[in-house]
Amino acid sequence: MPALLFLAACTTLTLGCGRGRKAPAKKAVESLVSHHPQVLTCGEETTWEMRLEVPPGGIAEGGQIIVVYNEVFRGDSTGIEHEAHLESKNGALLQEIPFAVPEINEKTTRRGGDYPRIRLSRYSVFVHYKFVGAPLVEGDAFTLKLKGKPFPYPVGRWYLPIFLDKEGNNTFERLPPADTPKFEIIAGEPATIRVVAPMIVQAGRPFDVRCLVLDRFRNPPVRPYDGTVSLTSSDPKASIPDAHVSLGTSDREGFRFRDVVLNTPGIQFVTVSGEGLKARSLPIDCRSEAPDDRLYWGMLHVHTRLSDGKLPPDETYRYGRDIGLLDFCALTDHNQLLKEENWQLTKDLADRFYLPGQFVTFPGYEWSTRPGTPNRGYRQIYFPDSEDAKLFKGSTNDVIDSVLDDRVLIVAQLRAGADWDAPQPVQQRLVEIHTGFATTEDTESLLRTTFWRYLITRSRKEELGRYGTFQSGLAKGYRIGVIADGDDHSSTPGRCYFDGGEPNEPNKLGLAAVYAKDLTREAIFNSLYDRYCYGTTGERILVDFRMNGHHMGREYETAAPPEIAYRVGAPSDIDRLEILRDNEVILTVPGEGRVAEGTATDEAITTGTHAYYLRVSLATGDRAWSSPIWVTKKERNNEILP
Repeated sequence: MPALLFLAACTTLTLGCGRGRKAPAKKAVESLVSHHPQVLTCGEETTWEMRLEVPPGGIAEGGQIIVVYNEVFRGDSTGIEHEAHLESKNGALLQEIPFAVPEINEKTTRRGGDYPRIRLSRYSVFVHYKFVGAPLVEGDAFTLKLKGKPFPYPVGRWYLPIFLDKEGNNTFERLPPADTPKFEIIAGEPATIRVVAPMIVQAGRPFDVRCLVLDRFRNPPVRPYDGTVSLTSSDPKASIPDAHVSLGTSDREGFRFRDVVLNTPGIQFVTVSGEGLKARSLPIDCRSEAPDDRLYWGMLHVHTRLSDGKLPPDETYRYGRDIGLLDFCALTDHNQLLKEENWQLTKDLADRFYLPGQFVTFPGYEWSTRPGTPNRGYRQIYFPDSEDAKLFKGSTNDVIDSVLDDRVLIVAQLRAGADWDAPQPVQQRLVEIHTGFATTEDTESLLRTTFWRYLITRSRKEELGRYGTFQSGLAKGYRIGVIADGDDHSSTPGRCYFDGGEPNEPNKLGLAAVYAKDLTREAIFNSLYDRYCYGTTGERILVDFRMNGHHMGREYETAAPPEIAYRVGAPSDIDRLEILRDNEVILTVPGEGRVAEGTATDEAITTGTHAYYLRVSLATGDRAWSSPIWVTKKERNNEILP
């Protein structure tokens, strides 16, 4: 078959070094893997080529090669565009193998340092070929061309693992680090601005607006932005001492507009823009009196290299704090993959990065049961501090109830299964209504999202029945609040674009919003436990939902028809607001611009307990969901709370 030639310089890598051989005697020419290009720009379509030259000793007939590309290139199980050729003196041919996870020699998949562990699984994406018709001999060559987009995160050095079955007995060995293609992925040009400010302020009191120039995939750009950035406000009485800031190399890690003052109560906006940069607006609730609570943003479901994420845990925290500009964060590696020493490291890092008033962290992990065990499903478990945080590896929720402290917070991950017919943990106060994998408000929303498309692609449609939703949990009578989160395996909390997704794609990672007295572990944990929180699909949308003065997450009784109050501010136009009672829409308010506030009375309420919540839909497709408020309607002649 015709050879695939490479005109650019390639890095030479070595295959098949014998055991026990001293390093100086190692022959670099015994086997060759070369590839080009070696520097990729995140998110930009690239054609990548590799060539593997068969070493002395050859490869048996029936031998196989697997090239795993989802560590570098974005793709799903349908694959990306690829083309392979084989140069064989004996006339061997290539046979492409349909997707199936083969047996892998575990000894070659556990490597430390910056050479992360790779396990072929149902989540892996790769090309798989068998050599048929004749054995391969020295001088033969396998070439492969991939055309796709490198992941737009995280910028740095990455590897493309190759597994080889040299004997044709279906036992694969991962090529060692020296023989593995390495890539430097660089960021793009400055394109947008991340803007963060307090979203609840008091009129006349100064605050800072924090900004960070990023590329279009929310990475620090390949070069600093050199220009002037300006801040404007919708408040005509606003005071902005330094409305224009000139940026240079020293401002790469962010800048601030200091001592900004809003003087007109109501939902106001600040907008930051610069030449060649996409402007970003942020809603701010300006109040005439000092607010009782502030609004904080975070991501609580984040994986690191300690289990199946991309970055080490300390780098993950730094990203969330310095680039994601989050107020709070937790690392939740899989409990079954956490060794005791790594659980200790998780707790130590949570304490090290916790800085009251600036950045709140919690020790936690993701706990799971397997289908067929009682109360199956995945859950995130969080501790208010590290002192009594326990790593639990049991299989049933009743054990959780008996082992863990009452102040443990459990959040159900609905996309991975929730059996609402089984008893739930008493500490399960919240559910993830949205992550990068799926929106799980109801079955209809689940069907529209990434995870359901994944099930269809992998011919696992029959699994839908075991995926409980938020609404089905409410219908069972559970008092569950909501957050949205990441389930982030890129280790880039706050980035909010799932698996290399383009901005504005529907499968964005979510954010959790929490009302709390201050930015401390105690205050954030208490508000989460009290369900005084809500979730969004990644945009910082201001949502305030109350009934008769009771905020989201509360339960109360009334004899009169309940009074509903809502207040929403969004970074883009609102499409509609919907108020739901017992999972049914009872009021739809069309959007008009970026602000919506009003009141309503539910005259149709019947006696009994009812769950109300607010759903916000933006014109961009982004959404927000409040935690419910539970209202028990009493007869007027009963003794009730006013």
